[in-house]
Amino acid sequence: MTDYIELNNTNSNEEKINDTDILYNDKYIQITNNEIMLKKYYFPSFSSKKIEFSDIEYICSDQEYGVDILGYKVWGMGLSTIYWAYGKGRGLSRPKYNYILKKHNTTLCSGFSVENPTEFLSPLRSSGNIEVVTQFLFTKSRIVPTEHFNIGALVRILLLRILLVLLRLVP
Repeated sequence: MTDYIELNNTNSNEEKINDTDILYNDKYIQITNNEIMLKKYYFPSFSSKKIEFSDIEYICSDQEYGVDILGYKVWGMGLSTIYWAYGKGRGLSRPKYNYILKKHNTTLCSGFSVENPTEFLSPLRSSGNIEVVTQFLFTKSRIVPTEHFNIGALVRILLLRILLVLLRLVP
């Protein structure tokens, strides 16, 4: 039912954005010269979340972050530290291209989808505010070690495998 509803997410006190300031826009996110707006972020209000480039610690794909099946959610918090903006693929799954955004001084990450990853990455690379290192996107202020991304996913996968083994042992 929500797939057919398009709500106006602009509050009267929010600043209007000129079309010339928009570098990338799809049904999930919008990128301007200085911020990323995650559309339909907050549940159940469908309101958006704006994040300034200067507040971003890093952005990476869901695979690079190490999100496993228990970490995904169509909308809201899964069994991880990721709060997902609304994004519905086929059935109860998320769309194909998902990214994780971490702000400075927070433990909670924001997960979101994009329709075209090449067009999404282009303004981030050319903005000068975000630097591409290997396949990860980082702000220039700090590079997070690779180990940070995979340890949580590895622990969840290990616990899930142990649980599956134990379930097979029970007659």
